[in-house]
Amino acid sequence: MGDQAQTQVMLQGTTNGAPILGAIWCIDQVGVLLACADNNIKKWDLQTNQVVNVGSHSQPVKDLYMFNQNNTTVVVSGGWDARVKFWTWSNPNQLNQIGESYLGKPIHYMSGEFPLLVTAHSEMFIHYWDLKTIFSGNFNPQGVTTSPLKNATTCIQCFADGKGYAIGSIEGRCGIKYIDLAGNKVNLNDDFCFKSHRIEEAPPSTVPVKVFAVNGLTFNKTFNTFATYGQDGCYFFWNKDTKSKLKSTKAAPWPVTAADYLENATMFAFSYGYDWGKGAEETKKQQYPVKIYIRKVKEDEAFKKKA
Repeated sequence: MGDQAQTQVMLQGTTNGAPILGAIWCIDQVGVLLACADNNIKKWDLQTNQVVNVGSHSQPVKDLYMFNQNNTTVVVSGGWDARVKFWTWSNPNQLNQIGESYLGKPIHYMSGEFPLLVTAHSEMFIHYWDLKTIFSGNFNPQGVTTSPLKNATTCIQCFADGKGYAIGSIEGRCGIKYIDLAGNKVNLNDDFCFKSHRIEEAPPSTVPVKVFAVNGLTFNKTFNTFATYGQDGCYFFWNKDTKSKLKSTKAAPWPVTAADYLENATMFAFSYGYDWGKGAEETKKQQYPVKIYIRKVKEDEAFKKKA
């Protein structure tokens, strides 16, 4: 189908009806870890199509991150119980908790790219960790800062090189924030914010600005460029280093609800659906499709050299 193809789910697991709030690939890529609203972390074995509980929180689990360091696989989970838990994984069907940190606020969003881990909370608070310290028994965040944006956070994602994070909000804007973990510095000269998912008429137009929430961000690991996707039905590719947009798309009639790159940045998957931005009543007015697409990524859409 040209440079874009539609796909459909070919394998489904059971979570006993509990909504899935987050999911990550296992290191061996033959399983998926699920963050579930029934307070459990579950492993979905794609070979057997079996789902087992491997860990838990006292409230819904929102996000997960996994990395391998010092020949040890570490899983990090963030929950609505305001706790970030750290686990090792030696038994295929059971996580072993090695520590946790209580943050006082539920984790709304979490992202990691070793050695950086960040969590986003209400009132625009951001906690950040140097994950190297957990191997010496320190599980507390290295510091706390606030979002560079003016309104509520909708997503957060670490750079592919772990040197900072991008953050989105309900105002249709994104922020780029660098972190120097070695010097514990968070207010650096390279930080900036930009408009992303907004429609503004050129001056002197008096047409009100249309603002759409940024539903998510995702970095590709090859070029460290990234995509944003939003409530406006668009996704865009960006280069933070040149502060430039690499690709624009026309708005679809439905929000873009999720997206990600293939590891080598040659493919980009994204989905359309309902993002609940207009509340439950909206589902009574119209039916929103659930569609997943995969498209090829051209090199000039993923990477642009500095002038």
